[in-house]
Formats: sequence, structure tokens, C-alpha cells
Amino acid sequence: MDRSIRRLGAFLLAIFCALFAQLNYIQVFRASDLNEKTAASTVIPNDRPIVASFSRARGSIATADGVVLARSVETSDRFQFQREYPEGDLYAALTGYFSYVRGATGLERAYNEELSGRTAKQQVRSVGDLFVDTDRTGNLELTVRSDVQQAARDALGDQKGSVVVLDPRSGAVLALWSNPSFDPNLLASHDLDAAESAYKILEAVDGKPLLPKAYQEIYPPGSTFKVVTGSTGVEDGSVTPDSPVYPTITALDVPGTTKDLPNFGGSACGGTLFQILAKSCNTSFAQMGLDL
Repeated sequence: MDRSIRRLGAFLLAIFCALFAQLNYIQVFRASDLNEKTAASTVIPNDRPIVASFSRARGSIATADGVVLARSVETSDRFQFQREYPEGDLYAALTGYFSYVRGATGLERAYNEELSGRTAKQQVRSVGDLFVDTDRTGNLELTVRSDVQQAARDALGDQKGSVVVLDPRSGAVLALWSNPSFDPNLLASHDLDAAESAYKILEAVDGKPLLPKAYQEIYPPGSTFKVVTGSTGVEDGSVTPDSPVYPTITALDVPGTTKDLPNFGGSACGGTLFQILAKSCNTSFAQMGLDL
């Protein structure tokens, strides 16, 4: 009798161990694969991970003076939480958007892990957090000030372009405005057809409102780079305030090319460092760069 009981106990223990191992294998090692797996009966990509991310609140984004730029509010639809942007288009180049149909951009994308509470530090702040469901989302406080941001917008007016204001002492961004802009609420809408329609309309608008021009547009450095060239020459010792004296010409024959580099408006210029800097002389700075 004792022998039979021992055999039965060993058998049940073996089954328990097998079930324990299988459950851990599924929940730990295959969790990611199963979460992303699409049903065999459909060709529609599995949206479970996306729906899950919209079923949780995200942290807020606010300016240094407390103006809320992005927040999550509860809804009664399947997504449970709606991302809102109370300031509309004023901070779109900074916040970006958090959209079911178009993903995330801007700070919503750059700090997605922190806003959604997915960093390791947020997941386990204490041993007790392992056993309770607590809000682990992180809030993002910017160095941007609302008054400076509004001033940047007003200063640019209807002109297309961008304005960036930095604190010279720390390099902190005090304002970042891009025009034309857009309302992130349109793309964050839970009406997926409306959100997609809004995206296509914005994509077709002249001036690229979806492109944050302050940090994603490609601009040639132009004459601003002459300061870099000049300071490099001075640091190198090959350029001083008095020498060399660059010839007064209208265009420079650049080696390795078939085109001449002209001065603005076809004007002639040359001279010492301060003279060519005052006139923003293309030919002289190009020659300086070649000499370096």
C-alpha cells in the first residue's frame, strides 16, 4: 500500500512539474511570440499589443510653468483611454502625437517607455509592487515655458519656418515652434477613419505641417558655416586678422568641379578676415576652406 501511494505521489509530482515547466515556457519564453501572432484564419495583422497600449493611461507632458500639453482621459470605448492635447497645435512639433493608426512621434515616441511606465525602474519600485496593480506611468516636465513658446509663435507669424529659443547658460530649450503646425488631437482620435483622413489631408498640405522643421528638416548651413571656417582658420594659425589677404574676385574655380562658386549677386569681394566676414564673401571663405 505504501509503495503504491509513493508511486502515485511521484506520478502526480511529475505531472505538476511538467505543467509548471510548460506554463512558464508559454508565459515567459513564448509570451512575445504569442502576443504578436495573427490568427491563421485572417490576414489582418494582430493588433492586440496596440490595443493593450491604448487600454492603459500614459503619463502627462507639461511645460516648466505647469501647462499640460498631453494627458490621458478615460473613455467608454474599447481603447479605454484617449490621448488629449489641450493646447492644440501650439506644441505639436514637441509632443508629436500618439495615434492608433499612425503610431507615435515627437516626445510621445522618444519617451514612450517612460510615459507608459515600461522602464525596469518603473515596473518594480519596491518588492510590494510585485503583488499590487499600481500606476507606474511617468510624467514628463519640459524646460519649455508657455510664455516664450507663445512669443515664438507670434514672432514668426504667418511665415513658414521654425523658432528655437535656448537658455545660453544651460542650453535648455525654452521654446520650439514650427509653422505650419497641426492639431495632434485629430490624429489621436479613436475614430480611426477620421484620424487616417486627417493624416492624409495634413500630408498633402503645402509646407509639411507634420514635419517639425526645427529638428527634422534638412537645411544647408549656408553663410552660418563661415563662422566655423573662419574660427578654424584662426585656431589653426593659418588665418590672422591681417593675413592672408584674399583676392577681390566675383567667382572661384573650385577644384574637382565643373562649376564656379560665385558671390551673392555676382558681386566682387575679398580682403582680410574681418573684411570678408563683414561682406560674407563666398569666394574668400571657400578658398580658406580649401587652404585648410
